Amino acid sequence: MTHRVAVTARAQRQILRALSWWAKNRDKAPEALEDDWVEALALIASAPHVGKFSSRQRRGIVRRVALERSRYYLFYRINPTGDIDILQLWHASRRPPKR
Repeated sequence: MTHRVAVTARAQRQILRALSWWAKNRDKAPEALEDDWVEALALIASAPHVGKFSSRQRRGIVRRVALERSRYYLFYRINPTGDIDILQLWHASRRPPKR
């Protein structure tokens, strides 16, 4: 079963910014972040509980998956309908995001 995936406006801005930076600064593997992104979305859509527990919020449990090649974390939540809300894209070298 594949679940619907929605990207929040905040996450969309973060993703576009990261993709732009990656394309300009990673000449040896310019497609790595985009490839990681596509793979993570497919994984989350088919197996939403695969992500590691990150935190609990009023609107549910936040999980994260690691984008291995690019070293980003993708934070998401499974909403009450079973669909997925992508919340943030965060580089692993940065402090954890405030919730």
